[in-house]
Amino acid sequence: RQGRCEGILISSTLSIGIATLEEGEERDALFRRGNEALEGAKEGGRNRYALSESSRPPLAHPPSPTSFPLPSHA
Repeated sequence: RQGRCEGILISSTLSIGIATLEEGEERDALFRRGNEALEGAKEGGRNRYALSESSRPPLAHPPSPTSFPLPSHA
């Protein structure tokens, strides 16, 4: 995404890692899983999000790759 601020062209991208707190889980473990998901989103390319393994609902056919594009806003 590109925009201008005070005449300066600014480009930005967004990668998101998503993790949900599991019952009995420590905060450090939650942050570690979120960071691992973030790294997975970054590996998938720009403007993507990824879910941590235990945050992902069970699927009969898991998606591939494990990161997903963010919706575009025109």
